[in-house]
Amino acid sequence: MSEMNQLLRIRQLRALAAYRFVSRLYFYLPVLVVILLKQGLSLPQASIVVAVHGVAIMLLKGPLDTPPLKRISPTIRLVTGEIVKAAGVAGLAFATLETPGNLAVLIVSQALNGLGFALTAGTDSGMLHEILRVNGAQEQYRDVETRTQSYGFIAFLVSGVIGGFLATESISTPLLLTIPTSILAAACAFGLRVTHAGGYSPSADGAPSGETRTSRRDARRIYLRASWALIVFYALSRGIILTLFVWFVPVALFVTLHVPLTFFGLILGLYTGTGFVAARYSKQIAQKVGETRLLVAGVPICLTAGILLVMLDLPGLYVVIPVIIGFAAAFVRPLSYAAIAARDPIHRSEVISAAETLLGVVNAVLVLLSALLMETWKLAPSLMLLGLVGVAVAAVGFGSRNRKASTVAIG
Repeated sequence: MSEMNQLLRIRQLRALAAYRFVSRLYFYLPVLVVILLKQGLSLPQASIVVAVHGVAIMLLKGPLDTPPLKRISPTIRLVTGEIVKAAGVAGLAFATLETPGNLAVLIVSQALNGLGFALTAGTDSGMLHEILRVNGAQEQYRDVETRTQSYGFIAFLVSGVIGGFLATESISTPLLLTIPTSILAAACAFGLRVTHAGGYSPSADGAPSGETRTSRRDARRIYLRASWALIVFYALSRGIILTLFVWFVPVALFVTLHVPLTFFGLILGLYTGTGFVAARYSKQIAQKVGETRLLVAGVPICLTAGILLVMLDLPGLYVVIPVIIGFAAAFVRPLSYAAIAARDPIHRSEVISAAETLLGVVNAVLVLLSALLMETWKLAPSLMLLGLVGVAVAAVGFGSRNRKASTVAIG
């Protein structure tokens, strides 16, 4: 590698690290539910606003990943995504100027945040792969990816703690502070210049024939039908865990336990940080404990921890429970992805896409259903009911997967 290319790669990697840190400075996210409830929204109304983000990602991610749109420069996708997110957060801040908050403005703003996330999610990872490929350093991808992702987790933790402190003075301040960070993230993205990042690359032989397209569609349908159990298991497991993180735990801390806002960012940051560390070593842990045990035990452990948090009003649990949930939840995604890839590497992207789409539906339904149940029941019974249903269906799906598929290795 020439000295000039090496300097260019270093400059691009520094821009990537800066982007990942700045773009994860979500000062408002840990206290979003509190902001909505303080604005006079009911639990069902607040749940609609929270759920819209995931629904928008689910609806927009597919169209955004079509070949024509994937021809767009990844730098442009990142910059556009961050500007759209800044507009969405600005809309949320505007809606807090009146009480009760304007529900329509809040919904549109969350949809914009979902669009921004759909544009940026995975794009920076593809750019990193391309930067290293061009410079003949693909073997460094895993180490660089893990190291730069850790900057994002640190940023999320620090900004969450700061946002909690700022929200005690004004609930608008965390939102207002996030707007310039999204604009700064867009500026950092300009330092990342690659031709494409794992996107659409036209074939030298031209477009596939109609017969080839039909055979590909048939093969995709067959594989998706054969993988339904994995898809259901992943979507339900992750959906329950995400509902815990974005809805149940914040509502429990604010409504039931009356935890001061100053601790919100730290408590939810512990979940994120623990999950990152556990996911990083998921392969080694799975080899010692067993893949099936980790996957099956994850959701029940998370639900049990959530119920204990609500029922036992012990300050020490505010720290312990998020760590337990973060650790137990960390294995679902990497081990499920590994199982999908092991069954058929050729069609893994189609199965993952279907699983993530179903996850968006499950998460939105669970958040909305949870809010409706909370209006009638207490928090703990609502959590237990959803947990029993989710675990039962997920167990059936995972059991079917084990019957239909041979044992897979975690690779």
